[in-house]
Amino acid sequence: MLRLEARAEPSQLMSYASPLLAIVLMLIGGLILFSALGKDPVEGFRIFFISPLSDIYGVSELFLKATPLMLVAIGLAVGFRANVWNIGAEGQYIMGGVAASAVALYFYEAEGPHILFLMVLAGSVGGIGSCIFKDTFQYQRNPGFTNAGLRGAIGGLLAGARSDDGSGWIQFSAVAHV
Repeated sequence: MLRLEARAEPSQLMSYASPLLAIVLMLIGGLILFSALGKDPVEGFRIFFISPLSDIYGVSELFLKATPLMLVAIGLAVGFRANVWNIGAEGQYIMGGVAASAVALYFYEAEGPHILFLMVLAGSVGGIGSCIFKDTFQYQRNPGFTNAGLRGAIGGLLAGARSDDGSGWIQFSAVAHV
């Protein structure tokens, strides 16, 4: 019978080799995928890895899309380091965005750097609040309550929510003055 045992200490070789192995496997997988789709793999890799860094607009778009993911990763790293497993990062990301957007809409006519500070603060509080609410409700009161159920409940509470397109997904009407 096969038995897994924890190592006394992590392997030094694998701490360096595993990221390199992941990169090599990603490149091989991309090569296979591009070839199967009838596309030039070298051109595909150039578009994915070189083109975004070729001008300042590409770099700004890269940071625009990477920053929220890095913030989520930092938050998860803190939790993992504390031996707390958090698998609801997408809900925190959504609720942080909703809270930050609410501040931006509330101060629609105002200007100043304090609004950005308030948006960051509201986004942080919204993400943390989502985690606390979900974990408290899910684990202490109703173990069957899932992240999808929480997103549906929150979506139903937001103004303009409807589900009339037949998809079952919650649709939101646009904010009138934005």
